[in-house]
Amino acid sequence: MFIREEDINLAEYLPVFISQDKEIQTLLSVESKEHDRQRKLLIEILKQFFVHSATWGLDAWEKVFAIYSKPNESYELRRAKIYAKLRSKQISTVQFLKQLASKFFPEQAKVEIKERNPKNLFYLIANYTALDNDYFALRDAIETYKPAHLAMIIQHYLDGMGGFRLGGMIQQANVIHILQDGAQSNYNGELGLK
Repeated sequence: MFIREEDINLAEYLPVFISQDKEIQTLLSVESKEHDRQRKLLIEILKQFFVHSATWGLDAWEKVFAIYSKPNESYELRRAKIYAKLRSKQISTVQFLKQLASKFFPEQAKVEIKERNPKNLFYLIANYTALDNDYFALRDAIETYKPAHLAMIIQHYLDGMGGFRLGGMIQQANVIHILQDGAQSNYNGELGLK
């Protein structure tokens, strides 16, 4: 980085005999604090020029790309939307769509794309039940880049070890046939379930 990261002490740039004066020491202390405040402000402004570190500068990025975000959206979701627009000239490969989708899930999630070319669709599969971000933003991002003739199915599953129980119940019912006058019935009252 071209801006120093350590705190500023202006007395280091003056001869020792000058910095021994009480008035100069006071002046240097105040000026050093102001210089340091300005340095930190410049670093914060510099961060806004990069999507991965921007915070309050995300509004400007969204304005450039005509992205509309909700007031309570996280920085990560907003950054994912901006990255999706930045990659708009990207060719839609399976690897690209996988990387794009991964931005919407936590880091530990395993995201994969399985193609079903004869059926003109692909599955976006993630081993995580909840998105880090907005499901609709994920869908919109993928829809932007996927070929128009392909359908997409998003599947989530939870990976892990554990037991579970399944239960069921068979329901019995009596069937009553109501026949019109003069009709014959061969019903003997049994359901036929064995």
